[in-house]
Amino acid sequence: MFLYYLAKPTVMGLNIIFVGCGNRAEHIAYNMRTLRNQGYDINIVGLADPDKSGRTRIAKLWELDDSVHFDSFEKAVSKIGKNANTVVNATPDDAHKDIAILAINSGYHMLLEKPMALNLKDCMEIIEAQNKSGKVLSVCHVLRYAPLFSTIKEEVAKGTIGMVTSMDLNEEVGHWHFVVSYAQNPMWNREPPIILSKSSHDLDILEYIIGKPAVALNSRAHLLQFKKENAPRNSTERCLDCPLHKEGTCIYDAVRRICPENYPNEVLKGKENQVIKEHFFMQKASPNDRSTEAKMTALKRTDYGRCAYKMNNTVPDTYHVMIEYEGGALANFMLTGHSPEATRRIKVYGTLGVIEGDLFSGDLELTKFNAMRGNTEPVKIEIKSKGGHGGGDIELIKDFVQQVENYDKGKKVDTRSSARRSLSSHVQAFAAEYSRLNGAIPINLAEFMKKG
Repeated sequence: MFLYYLAKPTVMGLNIIFVGCGNRAEHIAYNMRTLRNQGYDINIVGLADPDKSGRTRIAKLWELDDSVHFDSFEKAVSKIGKNANTVVNATPDDAHKDIAILAINSGYHMLLEKPMALNLKDCMEIIEAQNKSGKVLSVCHVLRYAPLFSTIKEEVAKGTIGMVTSMDLNEEVGHWHFVVSYAQNPMWNREPPIILSKSSHDLDILEYIIGKPAVALNSRAHLLQFKKENAPRNSTERCLDCPLHKEGTCIYDAVRRICPENYPNEVLKGKENQVIKEHFFMQKASPNDRSTEAKMTALKRTDYGRCAYKMNNTVPDTYHVMIEYEGGALANFMLTGHSPEATRRIKVYGTLGVIEGDLFSGDLELTKFNAMRGNTEPVKIEIKSKGGHGGGDIELIKDFVQQVENYDKGKKVDTRSSARRSLSSHVQAFAAEYSRLNGAIPINLAEFMKKG
């Protein structure tokens, strides 16, 4: 039996320096605030980021004064020192490695956003530094903590569906999510490949579920939609000037997406049919000032107001990886930017049955085989946490707090998403990108890792 819901800590708490205070950090800070309100001993003692606006948002959420503000991690370490015991590393992906090494060498535990780093060499340096320090280091592979995937893992480990022979995992990004985070966001054209920045989650959870290492893979990927030749007829460079915006006929109209308050009859709704007033793509367009006037200015001046078809985007909207695991089982992973909702759908095939689930809806069904065709009725398994990460975000933080407590008590530290355990998903991501850029050639992962 796997322990998924952990007891509240009773000894030592977390005194945290946040390094990087963007959207990811704000989300982690919100979940930590929730746990603090439930009695967890979690404190923020430093906010380090050259951009004051992000620091200000987290400080406001936590009701912190100006003394916690620093424009660099080095200044925070110099001032706070051992009054902190933990770092949350939510810096941009290309800064993860340097901040991680500095945090580890400064004696801090660390919660590290994925990906660990942008190449295998840097990942290994982080792991080696952590091994020397003995401190707790968790990578934010939150799907390992989502109750839906945890339950699938438990059923597989118990042998409920027999020997696993194959798995299908579809990451449905959501058409509205893909257009903002990738097609219209020029940073993603220069940042890590989507298989690493987005889908290392998925490569990680597949290996976690089957409990065997991946040994080989090959991949293909294409950008099919957001290209100039596919732009709607009569479309213009900017959505504000576009006749399709005025007609209300383009589903990728940035104006309606970023300023829904201007269209009360077309409001964006979320859980329990509530109007969404502060969605992440509104924050992306104008992070420092979220007033309608500021957002309209952003639509006129920034890439978030440009036509998604005319951005010279290079990020694949369709990405397929076929993976072989030790023992011969296979998995198909498919990422698509063309779906109505952002979710992950998984189906695990075994010799005695099948288990399948949907992360967003929380639907999970188990079907066991019998001797007669047509007599196999699926059994629904109740999953309480639903949504984008299925409740995994807050459970990861609980595990991290527990492991820091174990460290303080001199007990064994064994976080479920340690850097060592997360390494394989990074190797697979690097290999998948190499494969797709070189004609879908098959990659032996052991040989690929040796080459670095």
